[in-house]
Amino acid sequence: MTLAPVIPAPALVGRADLIWFDCRGDAAKYDAGHVAGARHASLDRDLSAPAPDPALGGRHPLPELSTFAACLGRWGVTPESHLIAYDDQRGANAAARFWWLLRALGHARVQVVDGGLPALIAAGFALTSEPPAPAPAPPYPASGWRLPIVDIDAVERARQDPTWRVIDVRAAPRFRGESEP
Repeated sequence: MTLAPVIPAPALVGRADLIWFDCRGDAAKYDAGHVAGARHASLDRDLSAPAPDPALGGRHPLPELSTFAACLGRWGVTPESHLIAYDDQRGANAAARFWWLLRALGHARVQVVDGGLPALIAAGFALTSEPPAPAPAPPYPASGWRLPIVDIDAVERARQDPTWRVIDVRAAPRFRGESEP
């Protein structure tokens, strides 16, 4: 059963059947306080591959499928797991990427907290600095990405083709080249 992509924080109160993911990029924020049991899913370390040359594009390329599948196994994720992701950008940053990566693997039971960490706190969730101790699982069974993906060369070809419209969703300073080449 595929779930709605977002879920309101109050609907999560008292649920014991969930695996939580704190997708804030800063490990210090995670260490200072996260939802009990939440694994830290770092955009740079876990949800992306190292960029070969950021000057050529692709600051956060997709992780290798086998690397991401192994990471999910270390976190104790199985195809039956119900995963909840949050960040501190109201779910519009790394939590959304986490959701997309899981959906691209074919995992149906993944949701993003509507409003992110601020909404969880407002709903009464307490934060802890205790790291979880998930029971590892085998690497997630992944045979390939199930959603369309393209590389930077395909984006450039689409940009040059007048029948396509490429939409850049980066923050304005990044779009203007002020914060990176």
